[in-house]
Amino acid sequence: GCKKNCICCILTILAPLKKNNKPIPKRGYKKYYNIYNKYLLEHYNKNKKNNNEKNDREKLNWIDWEIIVNFQKELFDNFIKKNVHKNIDYISKENKIELLNLLCLSLYVYIPPRRLVYAKTKIISYDQYLLFNEINKNIETLDNNLFLVILDEDNKFFSFGKNISKVKQKETYIINIPKELNHIINIFLTYHKGNYLLFRKGDEKQMNKNELSKLLNKLFMKKFNKKVSCNMLRKIYSTYTCPQNLKKIASDMNHSIAVHLEHYVKND
Repeated sequence: GCKKNCICCILTILAPLKKNNKPIPKRGYKKYYNIYNKYLLEHYNKNKKNNNEKNDREKLNWIDWEIIVNFQKELFDNFIKKNVHKNIDYISKENKIELLNLLCLSLYVYIPPRRLVYAKTKIISYDQYLLFNEINKNIETLDNNLFLVILDEDNKFFSFGKNISKVKQKETYIINIPKELNHIINIFLTYHKGNYLLFRKGDEKQMNKNELSKLLNKLFMKKFNKKVSCNMLRKIYSTYTCPQNLKKIASDMNHSIAVHLEHYVKND
């Protein structure tokens, strides 16, 4: 409404300037940005019974987030019970595909689910990453790629280049990998030696977005007989977590708070 438009105009006027490629916030920007986010949340709470209702397809295929989390744990437990990971020199093709399925789902469970960008993930060491961060050296490489950056066995992070996501970012976005996901990645990298993270099942070349989408769809169809896409996962997670950590979750998912509330948080 009118209030929202007025706040947006003020934010535009107070938008940070850039000096030496670094944003310099103007006085008052943070204050009005917080006012804007508060307004969005109040507007959502006031109107949530009337807006963002699930459509028929969403109602038919919806799975509660707790069930999805339990499904991921089930895949992990089933794999660990086989003791495959104790033989670091060999893994059968069947078990490697099972491990790939586990990793792909885990990427969307342990981190606020982004789109299908993980198909582009390249693996580099922290030393390589530091080279890309040097001023005016390989900056385009950093901006145009998604990297899994390995510091050591216990510490890794994702570096989302500012140009690779659907919603362009002002700078590279970092997400630290939680302990549980790091453990799964370590097991996976014991057997996968490519310079990319995800591979397609046929020839183990780098996966593309369409293949990642089909992999996720197949997992949920086989287990629940439901059509759960990456987009649906984002909606289920957003609905489950709202309104906790709203700003951080929306940022991790690569969209604004307004988009988060208006398009991803659903009501029955």
